[in-house]
Amino acid sequence: MKRNFAEWLLTFTDSIADYKYYIDFQTIYTNAEVHKLELNMMNSLIGSKNIEKDFVNLVEQYPEVLKCIPILLAIRQYEIIVLDDEGNKFEYNFKKKIMT
Repeated sequence: MKRNFAEWLLTFTDSIADYKYYIDFQTIYTNAEVHKLELNMMNSLIGSKNIEKDFVNLVEQYPEVLKCIPILLAIRQYEIIVLDDEGNKFEYNFKKKIMT
């Protein structure tokens, strides 16, 4: 018996992955609950006319808000290396209260 390859390919699905394969909603809910206060403080920046200045002021008054930055960026590590406009490298450690 000869198999019709084109017909057989039509029975394939594009993916067997559902949303749970890509997104762990339980972890999201847990992290949101753990960092609820910090996230609400960060929400105060919404609509800011000078968000950079307001962010610096927020961090100076409440350094614990830095703990929620990796969650907002959807990254798992707490040490992040970034470059400024001039190419200078900065390492931020969000587990510590002080950034280097």
